[in-house]
Amino acid sequence: MWRRRNVLAYERPEWYLNTPDTCRLFVQEYGIGDEYVVVLHGGWGGEHSYLLDAFEGVEEHFVLVFYDQRGSLRSPCPSELISVDKHVQDLECLREQLGVDRLNIVAHSMGTILAMMYLDRYPERVKGLVFISPSAPRSPFEKWELELLERHEQAKQAFFERQEIDLEIKRQGLDREWDELSDKEKTNAWRIRFAGSNLYHVEHWPQLKGGQIFFSQEAAEAALRSMPRQYDFTSALARHPWPIHIIEGDHDFGPVYVEYTRQWVSKIGNARLTVIRNAGHNPWIDSPDEFTTALIEALLNTT
Repeated sequence: MWRRRNVLAYERPEWYLNTPDTCRLFVQEYGIGDEYVVVLHGGWGGEHSYLLDAFEGVEEHFVLVFYDQRGSLRSPCPSELISVDKHVQDLECLREQLGVDRLNIVAHSMGTILAMMYLDRYPERVKGLVFISPSAPRSPFEKWELELLERHEQAKQAFFERQEIDLEIKRQGLDREWDELSDKEKTNAWRIRFAGSNLYHVEHWPQLKGGQIFFSQEAAEAALRSMPRQYDFTSALARHPWPIHIIEGDHDFGPVYVEYTRQWVSKIGNARLTVIRNAGHNPWIDSPDEFTTALIEALLNTT
């Protein structure tokens, strides 16, 4: 049976980061300790609260700094002021406000690209790096990459349509005509399918947060439009003088993508990969104890 998570301890008053172009970014801190750990949520267009459960226990060792990236839920910003370059500069502004020389960063999903871009631009400003369910550090162009990613797309589609999703919908009594469902039931049906994409254990769907009003399509599209067509951060990662820890489920959007991660991690001498069995894109929900152990060990070995 999955473990119910608790609210993080040592909550501090929220504050707002004022950017040079007059956006205000929501910042929330938890924890005790001598070092900050800045958490980068996924997206683009996501927000931080879906990640809180992932850090249960970590706040006993570090001060965790969560923030909503510009354009996200608590950090409204006009789309014309949203770009990946602005996201990088926001992270540098946050570092300056925290008053630290080097950041410890934990990033999830697309947040790992932001972390890599920041490292590439400000290598002297980064210390600990932990990537959860990461994006690859370069745009694919070699034959082996394209072939592997084609296999991944096929496996991902099958993973998103697996039988367990429909069985859970039926088990919850939601296998009726859409018009017959209440709004609450419709939301639950949506969340089960959302869990089918992000979790290995679909039955853990009540623990899955985010999506719907917690996601800004406008912010996502603005950031994506500004992404470089070709990028490669492998050299920046390889030059980093501290270990880089990667934590990923063996069913991250299906069973194939972790093979891609293994390939690029093997080419970066200071990178360490921990694969969590029977876990998806949000491994802290599928395997909370194993994930928490891996995350705390990674942070203690890089900070």
